[in-house]
Amino acid sequence: MKRTVITLALAAAALCAAAQSAPPIRVSGRHLVDPKGNCVRLAGAMHPFHPYFCGNRWGWGHDDAAVERCVEYFDKLCAALMERKQGLYANMLRVTDDGYWCSDDKKKPSKDAPYFYAFDRARFERYVEKILVPVTENAVKRGLYVVIRPCYCSPGEVRVGSDYHRHIIEEWSVIAANKRIQAMSGQVLLELQNEPTSVLTKDGEKSSAALPEYCQKMLDMVRRKGFKGVVLVPGAGYQSNFRDFAEHPMKDPLKNYGYAVHVYPGWYAQSDDNADPDRFYTHFVRSVPVVKDYPCVVTECDWSPERPGKGKLNEFGKEVKANYGTWGTASTSKWGDAYLKTIERLGNVSTICGDINLLFRIDDWLKDGKIVVPFDGNPECSPKAFFDLYARWGREKPAKPAARDRGVAKPLDGSEVPLKHVRHLRTRFFRMSTGGDELHITAERNGSWDFSYGERKPVGRNAEFAALFRGIPHEVDGKTYWQLRCYDMSCELRTSGLDWGNGDSLCAHPDGRSLIEGTCRANGKYAFGQDREGDGLWEVAEVKGGFTFRNKASGLYLGGPSARHSRTPVTWECVTRAVRPK
Repeated sequence: MKRTVITLALAAAALCAAAQSAPPIRVSGRHLVDPKGNCVRLAGAMHPFHPYFCGNRWGWGHDDAAVERCVEYFDKLCAALMERKQGLYANMLRVTDDGYWCSDDKKKPSKDAPYFYAFDRARFERYVEKILVPVTENAVKRGLYVVIRPCYCSPGEVRVGSDYHRHIIEEWSVIAANKRIQAMSGQVLLELQNEPTSVLTKDGEKSSAALPEYCQKMLDMVRRKGFKGVVLVPGAGYQSNFRDFAEHPMKDPLKNYGYAVHVYPGWYAQSDDNADPDRFYTHFVRSVPVVKDYPCVVTECDWSPERPGKGKLNEFGKEVKANYGTWGTASTSKWGDAYLKTIERLGNVSTICGDINLLFRIDDWLKDGKIVVPFDGNPECSPKAFFDLYARWGREKPAKPAARDRGVAKPLDGSEVPLKHVRHLRTRFFRMSTGGDELHITAERNGSWDFSYGERKPVGRNAEFAALFRGIPHEVDGKTYWQLRCYDMSCELRTSGLDWGNGDSLCAHPDGRSLIEGTCRANGKYAFGQDREGDGLWEVAEVKGGFTFRNKASGLYLGGPSARHSRTPVTWECVTRAVRPK
């Protein structure tokens, strides 16, 4: 038996020696690039070291024999990811322990305490040396990039400097200091955390600076310990909201970081029911504005259509219908198409296919050495879509950043655009824009006006121009202010986390932050509508080239991309004006 194990180990070593490591990558502008300056897009799968998520294929246990089985199992999977002869063109593996190798339940202060309290430093150091580093080295030798994330998921809402925050920093202090990891810094990317939901300041307050400060402390530890490779920064809302980073950018002396994003059906205001590539692009860029300036890696994504069977609870505790076996429920021809076209258009977004068993059937590979796409290659399921995408990317000729940036619209940054006139049969219609944002206004006979917000499309071409907001006039101290009311369950000018709803007002954030809410609130005192401080009231002034919107309570103006406030007037240009024909 011992001789057989030695033979397998030598065979694996020979295979790794025959392969060539992937070229080192770094961040350059909004792209990951290789030493020749060519863009690199990561395409791969994730797989935890926990035996449960491995389907018990390497068994259970924590002894040296279990370590050897686990490392050998992952090396076989890495070989499959590089199986170009059978059409698989993956180049990345995302790994994590999920707490299996480094936990001691006796350390938890109580049965109900978050699982990270079971962390055992000695076990963790053994895991890094015996599992994480060898698996990463084998993967890199085979030509793969490796994304490493911490062992424990967020226990929910966390604070800067909380026990969980200090724990994650401790994990990175060990991993980033490892000399073997540092030697692979060109092929290894560190994803700072998995799915933060909400991050508060150390005092428990909400602030747009909380999440950036939280992540900055982790990044500082990584750099201080000597890791110079790419770092991936997570967003809030299960890695779907990165607006705070546009206001408070990360600070990296090496300027070698990007962002780790998660994408699932139903997020970014897109599902099979309303999937549209242009709308997906608009909502994605609005939620992930950093994609305009930094590379992004989607480290979780999958989908498959509904099918008969028992449903499940999603990440929000809502019951969803059964599908073919993925976390997300959607179809490639609808939602999947919108997602894939969005990342192709952006040009700097890498993507994962979900777990590795959603790229190829593991048991078929281990038994017969065959790459078989799951769900019988159903074209409406994500495994087939990603398999084809990876093949297309893998066969593409190298491209420079300029070529990949052609599909990305350049922001106006408040510059004026010419007034244009078109004919419209029913109403006078204004479509205004500043930066990457737009307001759509339709005049009404009673003096109020409808006000919507969305992507640029010609006037009158589709139903998306239905009013989403209505301006209701209010006389205050001799001035007319407008209460902007949300309609049609599509309020986009809002702070993440607030419920969409009919009749909600748009208002300045009570604590003076730069985002606009879909519901006026002040420490939960007001459920919706105009509050007594006038946060829901806006002074609309017609100026040269367009209009300005000034909030009564804050005195700030409705600003540019992502609905930011400005202390100086920001003009929303009248891009299109439709009038009744004579």
